Amino acid sequence: MKKYQNYLFDLYGTLVDIHTDEDDSRLWQRMSVLMAQEGVSLSARQLQERYRSEVFRLEKKAKMSRGVGAEIDIGPVFESFYADSGRVPDQKHIAFLAQSFRMLSLHKLRLFPGTAEMLTRLRQQGRGVYLLSNAQALFTLPELEALNLLQYFDGIVISSNEGVKKPDSRIYLLALERFALDPACTVMVGNDDRADCWGAHDAGLDSMYIYTEQSPQRTQPLPGNCRVLEDISQVF
Repeated sequence: MKKYQNYLFDLYGTLVDIHTDEDDSRLWQRMSVLMAQEGVSLSARQLQERYRSEVFRLEKKAKMSRGVGAEIDIGPVFESFYADSGRVPDQKHIAFLAQSFRMLSLHKLRLFPGTAEMLTRLRQQGRGVYLLSNAQALFTLPELEALNLLQYFDGIVISSNEGVKKPDSRIYLLALERFALDPACTVMVGNDDRADCWGAHDAGLDSMYIYTEQSPQRTQPLPGNCRVLEDISQVF
């Protein structure tokens, strides 16, 4: 079995067991109350519609300028909630609002069994451990802290900070260059066959695939340089 010096990990659905529901009516009702405290009078439905339309607008604009693999930053979406109030919130307010939204939409957030032990073992063996996640930094960085995961990573790449997301090979190549990783000694570990396995393949990397509750339905075979894991401990 091939041994690797560097491991790129997906986060949600691979290391972290998560469930959110952004369609929950209670979420938007609570957000409406929170925004009222911020001096913004928008109903739950108005907030939800504005959120969806702004995400759609920003994604369309990003794809036109950066291609189909473009990623947006969710911050301006929350900033748009203030558009009719004449108020321009600072970045602390935007971060507070985004993180409040995330907490209200969150139903489950925990490490998969064996995750901490596996990451500890990799570090003890002197392996490079990196995070490569399609995620929003405003949501993800506080969750990494809450789960005590930051200590394990030698470097972190989050798609919202880079303007591109998996499976676009640009984000893989960015990670390889930023951390000076040899593709021949590096493997991607994830639960999404397209984003993690074929994305890695297109960037010249091997991969490991683990099926979890959050995995999208597979529509094609895995690439030939992908190894299937039964659970996260089988990274070894």
